[in-house]
Amino acid sequence: MSASRTAAGRPGGELVGHARPATGVGSEAHGPDGLGPEVTTCPGPLDGQVRGRPGGCASRRRLLAGVGATGAIVLSGCATYDSSAPAAGGGGNTGGGDGTAAGSDAASGGQVLARAADVPVGGGTILADAGVVITQPQEGTFKGFSATCTHQGCAVAEVSDGTINCPCHGSKFSVADGSVVGGPAPRSLDPRDLVVEGSDIRLA
Repeated sequence: MSASRTAAGRPGGELVGHARPATGVGSEAHGPDGLGPEVTTCPGPLDGQVRGRPGGCASRRRLLAGVGATGAIVLSGCATYDSSAPAAGGGGNTGGGDGTAAGSDAASGGQVLARAADVPVGGGTILADAGVVITQPQEGTFKGFSATCTHQGCAVAEVSDGTINCPCHGSKFSVADGSVVGGPAPRSLDPRDLVVEGSDIRLA
């Protein structure tokens, strides 16, 4: 059945209607905030997308909002480093060291304690000022010990008959190794390392 209605002022047989503007690139609609037109950008139908379906086109407002969110995520991943933090390997107590200041003269000090000829073989010599006993249990072998008895801290007084003797309570120590050979002393005399240079005997 053919159409035969006519509109006023129109030639017969022509059906007139109002055309709706095409929605395409550059079409406008007011945004949800009412502040201005929301421009819809559709570069063209992509594979699997159809214009007019949700997700088929992205508005400029939505694109800008997405870019802003991405920038916030990137910035949140940045770390700020304090330049005042100490550098690795910097100063501080390392817990090491021997407690002797550089260049200081320790107990050895290079000072000659005795001459080899002053120490009898099988006996020894007490150096009260230095707090050291030097013995020569065998010819050419010299030993050094603390002159303080390990019993109650008295100073030993003599070396005789192969022992170092304390006058306070009768403790006796071997000239060979400082071990206790008599009396109440609980342990050996503390050793002292020696250096023999020619005829000079020094603390190491």
